[in-house]
Amino acid sequence: MNKKNKISKPHLPLIFIIVLALCSTAAVASVSIPGDTSIGIWDEASRTYTLTTDVNEPIIVSESDLTLDGNDFTVTGTGTLYGVQIWGVYSGPFNINWKEGVNVVNLNITNFYSGIATQFCRYISIENNTISNCASGITFADESNYNTVTGNSFSQCTVNGIYLNDSKNNVFSDNTIFDNSRAVNIIDFSNNNLFYQNNFINNADTIAMLGTCEGNIFNLDAPDGGNYWDDYTGIDENNDGFGDTAYIIPPSGGYVQVTDYLPWMVESGWSNKAPVADAGDDHAIIEIGTVVELDGSGSYDLDGDPLAYEWTIIQKPLDSTTELSNKYAVNPTFVADTHGDYVIELVVSDPYSSSEPDSVTVSFENVKPVADAGGNQSVIVGDIVLLDASASYDANYDFLTYSWLFASIPQDSNASLSDSTNVQTSFVADVAGEYIINLVVNDGFEDSEPAVISVMAVTNQELATQALFDATETINTLGPEHLKNKQLAKPLTNKINAVLAKIEAGEYAGVLNKLEYDILLKMNGCADNGSPDKNDWITTCEGQDQVYPLITEAIGYIEDILKQ
Repeated sequence: MNKKNKISKPHLPLIFIIVLALCSTAAVASVSIPGDTSIGIWDEASRTYTLTTDVNEPIIVSESDLTLDGNDFTVTGTGTLYGVQIWGVYSGPFNINWKEGVNVVNLNITNFYSGIATQFCRYISIENNTISNCASGITFADESNYNTVTGNSFSQCTVNGIYLNDSKNNVFSDNTIFDNSRAVNIIDFSNNNLFYQNNFINNADTIAMLGTCEGNIFNLDAPDGGNYWDDYTGIDENNDGFGDTAYIIPPSGGYVQVTDYLPWMVESGWSNKAPVADAGDDHAIIEIGTVVELDGSGSYDLDGDPLAYEWTIIQKPLDSTTELSNKYAVNPTFVADTHGDYVIELVVSDPYSSSEPDSVTVSFENVKPVADAGGNQSVIVGDIVLLDASASYDANYDFLTYSWLFASIPQDSNASLSDSTNVQTSFVADVAGEYIINLVVNDGFEDSEPAVISVMAVTNQELATQALFDATETINTLGPEHLKNKQLAKPLTNKINAVLAKIEAGEYAGVLNKLEYDILLKMNGCADNGSPDKNDWITTCEGQDQVYPLITEAIGYIEDILKQ
């Protein structure tokens, strides 16, 4: 087929619509970004155009390599034209001015001929947008290649949710396409496109693909899998999250068969994180006939889904006839009816998947004690460092003895422990540097594995370091409701300890860079914008108000040092 003739077809409806719009006294105006400042703010450094208001006219992207951040505002049309237009220019098969490197994010688009339309574009990213009530939600036409469409929703489109015309090597993932006349239409040599981990829900017609379109794929290998189809009727006997049979859209007319070999069984099943089983600590008993209570309450699911429990005795003494009181309870019991080891396994499940098994051993033999030397510390040179092993424990409740030892101390230090065999001890951090301390406890039968802690001592850049000490202490006391993930407190304080080491080394420019462009950006949403943003690790204004001032205080002191 002649290329010139081939690419001219998609433009006919567009030209007709534009001519009508230009000729009509009620023509729909448009805005061009980044040039127009009436609807948003342009930041040249990051090449980001951020909307500051709702828009009632199409947006034309006039340059490459920029981000259009909708900032959760809405672009509303009148049923014609394109909500966001991203077009390169075709002047012949060897003369294409590509539009590329454009990102469209966080935008609501409604009531257009097409919500987003591209042609002669590549390396475009369309992410976290909501497109509804258009003829087509998104249109990739005329060599719109190597683009990614992720985390969007396309709904109530009267023709197509997604429309591909002569567009290749595009990736669609984690989108929800629902309540459309047709979810996806693939025509005219649109080849090698990938659809996986998308939700297809309540569409009158799902996917239509012409026979001229080759190499389009609708699933990856496990664990990524394919898509969720609300009309899939297969089953999942092995409970791996995927249907045991393929999802097939049979051929009809000029359209060819579409096959997803690993359809997901539940909507957005790929976003579920498998739960984690915790069968509790190993422990020992001393009397036959002891009723042993198991504890699975430490199991958890990061998504907050409800958990189901299943315990199994996988090992018991040869003569034992014991059984669990209730294998599906959080805290089942059993009777240790003879000497020997009992190994009990726990698997927990959320509505979508099961955990890896975890096991607990109940034994009549001694269990190795566990040493706990406390957390890492940061101090100022000259401080007395207190060490506390009282959290160490023995599953047999045997009496513990303690052995503290310096694994390493800074050069020229004369530090010594006040009592190396007491549950609590101390030393003076007499020079700057890192002190590594080992703790081993013994239950009268065997030693524990060593517990290792680090104490970082810094010199008297006191104002900056004290502010960072306070920030570390505050972060450690924040409840999990203030953090994006409760596990992030330790990485954040590790970053602060790394800054303290740079202060000690006199690397003040590096300190300032780390504070301003790494640590501060994890907690600055409320100060800069009035609410937490997506990059914040501390996700409440209450939490940020406690830590942010301490970091900015430290920045001020470092700036003063650099001015000296």
